[in-house]
Amino acid sequence: MSRLMPLMLLAALAGCRTAPPIDIACSGPFSANSTDTKMMEVFGPANVIADNIATGEGQSEEGTVIFPLDKQRRIEVLWKDPLHRRNPKSVRLQASSVRRTYGGIGIGADLKRVEARNGKPFTLAGFGWDYAGTTASWNGGSLSKTGPCTLKLRFQPQTNGTASEEAALKATSGDREFSSAMPEMQLLDPKVYEILLQYR
Repeated sequence: MSRLMPLMLLAALAGCRTAPPIDIACSGPFSANSTDTKMMEVFGPANVIADNIATGEGQSEEGTVIFPLDKQRRIEVLWKDPLHRRNPKSVRLQASSVRRTYGGIGIGADLKRVEARNGKPFTLAGFGWDYAGTTASWNGGSLSKTGPCTLKLRFQPQTNGTASEEAALKATSGDREFSSAMPEMQLLDPKVYEILLQYR
């Protein structure tokens, strides 16, 4: 029994050190007046680095990356004041992230689940172009109530190549806005591949 006690104690201590993952919202380390110093205090200095972050269309900006080598915990931050690394402009989660945001929404959440969390249909951009599947408006639903930032989700349809899916994809493609309640959207039920908090 005495030999087992040290092992049990070590296991208990290890469990205490395993904190639950911090999900992202416009508060705490991701509040509107946060800094990279605050993020270092929360996540540890070794896990917060300055790096160039791709912003789309071949462009990039200097920002801060949290857990840069861990795809499941990685968070990308752009700043309104990049010189002093303060006041977030945006916070981004991408594929492979296990983190969640408002309503428990994470990468892989489908359109129907997000619609249910919002409490009503929302509006999103059509598919097949640079900003495909990006939410345009929560139409006053619960996901519009996110404090100092706006929650943006990007959806991607997963199809099996059936004739009905191909027709639905064609009907929901292009640089236009569509309702999540549209029958073709409901049929495709696209999934979230990117999460953005954009600060006002």
